[in-house]
Amino acid sequence: MIKNNKKKFTRLLITTSIFNSFALATVPTVPTAPGLSIGVTDINDSTIRINFKDNSDNETGFKIIGDINMSLSNNDETTAPYVYKDISGLTCNKVYKIQAVAYNAVGDSTPSDLRSFNIHTTFGTTCPSVVSIKPNAPGLAIGITDINSTAVRLNFKDNSDNETGFKILGNGINITIPSNDETKQEQVYTNLTGLTCDSLYQIKAVAFNMNGDSTESDSRDFRISSTFGISCGTPANNIPPVANAGIDKNTKLSESINILGTGVDNDGTVVAYEWKEGINVLANSALVNYTATSVGNHTLTLTVTDDDGATHSDDMIVTVTEATNDSPVPETINPVNFIPEFD
Repeated sequence: MIKNNKKKFTRLLITTSIFNSFALATVPTVPTAPGLSIGVTDINDSTIRINFKDNSDNETGFKIIGDINMSLSNNDETTAPYVYKDISGLTCNKVYKIQAVAYNAVGDSTPSDLRSFNIHTTFGTTCPSVVSIKPNAPGLAIGITDINSTAVRLNFKDNSDNETGFKILGNGINITIPSNDETKQEQVYTNLTGLTCDSLYQIKAVAFNMNGDSTESDSRDFRISSTFGISCGTPANNIPPVANAGIDKNTKLSESINILGTGVDNDGTVVAYEWKEGINVLANSALVNYTATSVGNHTLTLTVTDDDGATHSDDMIVTVTEATNDSPVPETINPVNFIPEFD
């Protein structure tokens, strides 16, 4: 009887041990996201140091994603609550947008907030002089398609990799278009609105940067009425569309913001959107991603065009202030005032 009880007790101990082993086993999870804010300080005209808070205790490492892509090794948050990394080989006068992510075998954490910086404008660093090279000229031919009696859409080939932007020049037309990444999109597209239906236009495209203008494309002539067979004149009973650029916004220097405008046409449809700052075309859609390069108030204008060629514009103000060096400072404990707690 005693012998049988001993066997039962031994089996009970083994069973309990196995159960406890399963109960104590930790199910792998995605690491906790890094601190929302990424601190950035400048080292020289091509190198910066970033830092962010390590909130995870099970990461394999970290990733920097965005305009900079790199991996960082894991960190012991119990001895170093912040992760630091020097990043070199950057372009001095260029806007970079980055986020931090923790990862392990299970997957990636949610990313930190987006941090934008420009070594030149964010930190006031003087950039080295470069060889003055003008951009290559756009493709010779400009393509044009009609939108309505007062608007057309044009396109041309981007042959340059160092342009600040493009200009469309001609009789009564003088606009600028933001730079284009020719590795992702070979053709540049933009809308021309507010045209006169029966007027002859002669336009050319030019690429430009701080060193000057490229040679011009071939001239492209068009008249909306005869080139596209469109009847001129807005119907007398047409109700113009209504543009709404949205509320005014505040942002920091070199930080990007999304601005979504709207357009309503009570007797038709809105067929074209155009965002401008002065004569500079920012976008040909309802949504514009805007990054200011100077402090102050910037007026952005949204123009919408309806299917009868009528237009309406609305302005909004973006107030831009200096970017602050918001690198997080690790918390320190004054040993004089530190009182240990005991259970």
